[in-house]
Amino acid sequence: MLRLRARVGECIFEIDPEVFARFVSRFSRGLIKSIKCVDGKLFVNEIEVSSIRDAETWARLFGWKHDTFCRLLG
Repeated sequence: MLRLRARVGECIFEIDPEVFARFVSRFSRGLIKSIKCVDGKLFVNEIEVSSIRDAETWARLFGWKHDTFCRLLG
């Protein structure tokens, strides 16, 4: 699978094109306020992110409630 390399400060992360597109979309709509790297760890909206491929992580980033059975709740 194709992976992109994204630089955040002094850190470089590998990211799927689909995930990159989500970041761009959410950033352009103002949902992402900050992206930074601290000690090699990625922080989005001041929340540490270890994996950005799952719905639960996206829910945490935007303050949504997440239910694994019903997916995202309001």
